[in-house]
Amino acid sequence: MVDPADTIGSVEETATTLENVEARVIDTDIATAHVPEWPALPVEAKMALMASAEVPTTVIRDRNTTTDGYHALLVDLLDASADADLTDDVYLDVGEGAEDGTDPSNEEVNDEVTSVEATAFNGYPSEGELRVLSFISPNVANGHVLDEVGLRYGDRMVNHSTLTREIEKDENTEATITVVLSFGHA
Repeated sequence: MVDPADTIGSVEETATTLENVEARVIDTDIATAHVPEWPALPVEAKMALMASAEVPTTVIRDRNTTTDGYHALLVDLLDASADADLTDDVYLDVGEGAEDGTDPSNEEVNDEVTSVEATAFNGYPSEGELRVLSFISPNVANGHVLDEVGLRYGDRMVNHSTLTREIEKDENTEATITVVLSFGHA
């Protein structure tokens, strides 16, 4: 089976922006039409298929705002004696408060709907970046219009993004959200 972290493409860079948040959204009926065993697939297989061209997905790419919590995390990583497991106690908070924007001082998303545990990791430390993938299942956040995400390590939010295209969440919608944190030289 393909590891979904291996199928996530690299972050796209343009002259003015670094897009480091990606959401892939799929309708389960469409997914099942392309892959009949879709409902029974494990999350990892669904994530891999959503990252490939095998099933049609809507892709949303956006920038993030790193928070004061991110800068504190970088300082913590400088301490060689600290336990710096960046794959432990990691959550993606998802909300519907994009109209309130993002700010480096944010400690939580503006209007949290749900929090999902990170599903997969790829990159750090060998690549100087960490890709954190989270899966939003069909039974989570139904009836909400999701438009903001925040990556959290323990109780510290390190990344906050508003989505330029909303995710109208219902029981037929599944999504993966990938957040990329860079730990290299600018």
